[in-house]
Amino acid sequence: MRFLRINGYFVYSRNPLPQSGEFYPKPRSYAPTVAEKELIKRYGGLTAVGSSKEYARNYRKKNLEMMREYSRAYQAAHPDKMREYKKRYRKKHWARLIAEEREERKTPEYRKRHRDWQRKRQPQDRAKVRAVVRGLKNVPCADCKKSFPWYVMDFDHVRGRKVNNIGSMGNALTVNSILLEAKKCDVVCACCHRIRTYITRKKKH
Repeated sequence: MRFLRINGYFVYSRNPLPQSGEFYPKPRSYAPTVAEKELIKRYGGLTAVGSSKEYARNYRKKNLEMMREYSRAYQAAHPDKMREYKKRYRKKHWARLIAEEREERKTPEYRKRHRDWQRKRQPQDRAKVRAVVRGLKNVPCADCKKSFPWYVMDFDHVRGRKVNNIGSMGNALTVNSILLEAKKCDVVCACCHRIRTYITRKKKH
């Protein structure tokens, strides 16, 4: 497929056209159709000839924002299709993508962009983690069975190996790690937690 470029406009032509980048007039063997003559007359003269790739490149350059908006709208309207497409693409090109990502992470532009992204996301992530922790504390005390506000309740590790202190490090943990750590704990009030700690330490000594 080839296009005539007439004063900046690309017009599709069915005639065999000369190579891209050459200028009019052409050899006598090239004869414009009646429709092309009308276009040449309307737009003021044929200035150059371009290929479909050149047309696509120029169109994208002129309408980049519009194409990006369309792409975002399409992805939002078809999340399942995009998820499957991305999965297939990553599976096909995973080696190249990993190599490119490793190289990109070394650049200062990536580090700056990642820091900005972290600063933007940090308040949302912290709010999500705090909401999960407070939700887990919204239960009666395991010992005295009384209900207290979330800031009075503690996590007492009684099962498995303690990895993190949920109460004081909640902002630094992810939701999944908090849920995994909470399975090892009993939720008790501060008073009962002190009693438990005293009894445990006394047994050790």
